[in-house]
Amino acid sequence: MKLKLDTQVILGLVALALAGIAPNLFPAAQAGIAKLSVTGKVVLLPSVLALLVIFLVARARRYSTLVRRLAVGAVAGFVATFGLEVVRIISFRLGGMPGDMPRLLGVLLTDRFMVGPSLLSDILG
Repeated sequence: MKLKLDTQVILGLVALALAGIAPNLFPAAQAGIAKLSVTGKVVLLPSVLALLVIFLVARARRYSTLVRRLAVGAVAGFVATFGLEVVRIISFRLGGMPGDMPRLLGVLLTDRFMVGPSLLSDILG
């Protein structure tokens, strides 16, 4: 059986690899591999921009399957994040969680750990 790798499949595989970057940055920072403030600028931002470029290229070339997969993935990520935030906020307010993780992520992204949170770090978190 011959494997056919056309442009749409390759773009899909690249998008899959790029989408896997964001969830791995925090564990990498916690393991001491790199600071989140550095990887956010050097790795996260370019990966998000590359995903956007892939989406626009797929749309321009009328790769409807890839466009649909990227759009559904983005919507699913938003819905899952929204649901997780509802549970997290309730749990944090009732004392079920020891810390405010999104606020911590924002502080780590802006490298304000010793200074404390700011409006920008809260938005990024």
